[in-house]
Amino acid sequence: MMIRIFIGIILLSFSLALKAQNSLSKIFFEVGYSQQNVKMENLNRYFIDSFAFKINDLSSHIEKGQNIYIKFKIRPKSFFDIGVFIETQSSKVTSKPILKTLDEDLNLIMTEGLYSLAIRSTNIGIANTWYLNQILRFNRENKFLDRLDFGIDALLGIGLPYVVSEFHNTAVKPISISQSKWYSKDLFGKIGISLEYYFLKKTIFSSLGLIAGYQFYKTKTLTNRLGRNWEAPEYAVYKPINLDFSGLYYGIYLKIGK
Repeated sequence: MMIRIFIGIILLSFSLALKAQNSLSKIFFEVGYSQQNVKMENLNRYFIDSFAFKINDLSSHIEKGQNIYIKFKIRPKSFFDIGVFIETQSSKVTSKPILKTLDEDLNLIMTEGLYSLAIRSTNIGIANTWYLNQILRFNRENKFLDRLDFGIDALLGIGLPYVVSEFHNTAVKPISISQSKWYSKDLFGKIGISLEYYFLKKTIFSSLGLIAGYQFYKTKTLTNRLGRNWEAPEYAVYKPINLDFSGLYYGIYLKIGK
């Protein structure tokens, strides 16, 4: 349902942009950083709390992530813009399991190993903002308010998420490293708000802004390179593992354009 709403908003923006193609449009790019709350219920419950805890002493849940993005957009009318974006989302937890070995004299040697579980997603898609202050025309009589833009943001994209499970065995020389990866490809969307202040507003314009919103992003069951599903054992049952990046996000951005 949400994906259909995103598609409808973006198609409306494309239609208006095509009608305004003869007007003088603003072109700009935007870079931003945000913190992302995530759910990851299946991963935390069926993998971290069971297998990863027992084998690698991993006890930290994945509950937050970091997003870094760049957008290239055009603003054909004062009240909306549209463009493309690319971003990375990442999260990582680590542990240092104690490894037990015997030396030549059969003495017990305890060594600290290293285990990490990393989640990443590279995303591309379409970004769209509707500026409510321009639609409502409430900031034209005040110099300070005239430098503010308040918008509703909609993003629709394709995510390429993957998980990397990596173990460093320091009990052997040289150190051995084992790694497993699982992948997916999924649609996702975001809806949010943005507030920005223009500290340059002449030939070249630039602004600093704040963003906040909610991301809708849940993957299918992850698979390895051979196409086999990632399933974690829970008692006598195997549970499929997927990722859920859904949750609130908040951050900052810088915009520069002409």
